[in-house]
Amino acid sequence: MNRIYRLFTIACLPAAFSTSAIAGQSFSDELTAPMRGPDWSPVTALTLVADNIIPIGKTFISPNKKLSVQIAKFDDDIDFSIKDEQTEDLTRVPIEGWPVFSISWSPDSKSIVAVVHLSMTSQIELIHWNGQEWKTSTPEPPEQLQATRFHVVGWKFHDDYLETTYIINCITDHTSLHLYQITFNTNLNTNQVSDVKKSPITLKKYRSLRTARN
Repeated sequence: MNRIYRLFTIACLPAAFSTSAIAGQSFSDELTAPMRGPDWSPVTALTLVADNIIPIGKTFISPNKKLSVQIAKFDDDIDFSIKDEQTEDLTRVPIEGWPVFSISWSPDSKSIVAVVHLSMTSQIELIHWNGQEWKTSTPEPPEQLQATRFHVVGWKFHDDYLETTYIINCITDHTSLHLYQITFNTNLNTNQVSDVKKSPITLKKYRSLRTARN
């Protein structure tokens, strides 16, 4: 199966949403200073606090106990391996980012969410059983312009969609820093994105939501 490595990008918001410019400072120092774990989340369940990278071979059993998923090494590749615990059939699903910070099953055992690392960022990888096969996707808001960095801070499964929250930072004109929180829903069957909500956040809030591994 071919691997597709994609950078998840989302737009800086229009001026109406912009925070005050933070000029004349080192953005790198401000954004990468020591950060504590999240003390707030717009999602009511499952806030990412990745204290440890998930090791190869660690198994996550589905709520119905019929399936399991783990990170497995196949020759020179490292993939997700989904196992039917009754038949022992295995399905390999490529990992688009590395390392993996978090793996969670949906309550109905039909979907898996993984939070993975990309260069200086993190993103969601969604694996969903559509009744015939496991399909993968990377939930993305509709905007496709460049964001400097983006980080997963929360997610929650609903009956037929996944609610996801990112924080992003955009540096414009090399002088202005704009920080945002964006929450959106992804239909588990169609991958259609809806109910996009975005708002500016302060540097203090941004840093409170960042951890060393998101």
